[in-house]
Amino acid sequence: MTYDLAVLKATLVLVAGVLALRALRGQPAAARAAVCLLSLAGAMAAAGLSLAGLGNALPVDGAALRFLAEATSTGRSRAGEAATLLTAAWAAGATVVAARAAIGLWMVRRAIAGASAAPWCSAWRALDPALEVRVADVSTPLVCRAWSPVLLVPKTMADWPDGRVRPVLLHEAEHVRRRDLAANLIATAATATLWFHPLVWWFAARMRREQELACDDAVLNQGVAAHSYAQMLLEAIAGATDRRIFGCAMAGEATMLKDRMKHILDPRLPRLFGRGAAISMSGLFLAGALVIGMARPALGERVYKLGKDVTAPKLVQKVEPEYTEAAKSAKVQGATVLRVVVGTDGKPHDVQVVKSLDPGLDQKARQAVEQWRFEPGRRKGKAVRVAAQIEVNFRLL
Repeated sequence: MTYDLAVLKATLVLVAGVLALRALRGQPAAARAAVCLLSLAGAMAAAGLSLAGLGNALPVDGAALRFLAEATSTGRSRAGEAATLLTAAWAAGATVVAARAAIGLWMVRRAIAGASAAPWCSAWRALDPALEVRVADVSTPLVCRAWSPVLLVPKTMADWPDGRVRPVLLHEAEHVRRRDLAANLIATAATATLWFHPLVWWFAARMRREQELACDDAVLNQGVAAHSYAQMLLEAIAGATDRRIFGCAMAGEATMLKDRMKHILDPRLPRLFGRGAAISMSGLFLAGALVIGMARPALGERVYKLGKDVTAPKLVQKVEPEYTEAAKSAKVQGATVLRVVVGTDGKPHDVQVVKSLDPGLDQKARQAVEQWRFEPGRRKGKAVRVAAQIEVNFRLL
């Protein structure tokens, strides 16, 4: 249930992001890119905070309540099996996405290592003298590496006229100024963590699109004529056939060329997004994500763990589990550990196997414990739900 709640909270943040994007249709692309980034970061934060609450609601350490019962039975519960399968599936998907990102970073590193200095690129020095420029086997300029950014440029750039070089470099300089590569790393972390969520992938793709539009706006704000910039962009993208360095491609793809052309040539669109507005938006959105992540479900009572002012439930009725014939024949002995929540009604709820002994015995132990009755745990004199760990021992006489 905790995993379901984490996904639900992440979805709430993402849906809020979708609504925010709709509200920002007529605003600068930089604002929409910021919403995409905040949505991805907020979804991870909300899910993470929800899962972090697992330690408060379902303790499994020595401080948890432990009951000992001599008997004959336990097996892995269906809930436990489902949780194990879900965890394994999530880990497999996250590993695939992370591996793809790692390969991309390796390819970037390899491309940078194989590049050479570009002393002829004087146009860049006027824009950002600190940025290192290298000539590489690429078809269009690419800014790589979130830390110590490097600009990779094609060999043919030495023959480009200044009118074409300046807009391209202004575009790439804006990616550096906006820290888009760091934002893309956050998007990668989000897709690896929440790889099963379609809205996460949609936001990651939408963010990259809005990044390109925001950088195009910055170029136009520097006085570059829209029609000449659009023509230059057509020429640049027409030769951009290299897709090997997918870890840092910042120049855009042909599939989004139509949207970029419409955006560049529309004089009615706003191009500026103030820092104050960005800070305000970030604060509000992240605050909302934290509230969602830390909120407890409206339904159900809080689950406490032992300690401080919380007293332990007292066992008042116990049903002994039975041995299975298969376990007897195999002479299986040991203990099954169950995790339960003792409710204010004195009944065990959410019984799950956390340490399996034998499938059949696990099931028998679970069935027996579900019939146990307790005097509820209390906090400040009031009956409360308390998380507990129960150990059911099986010994052959």
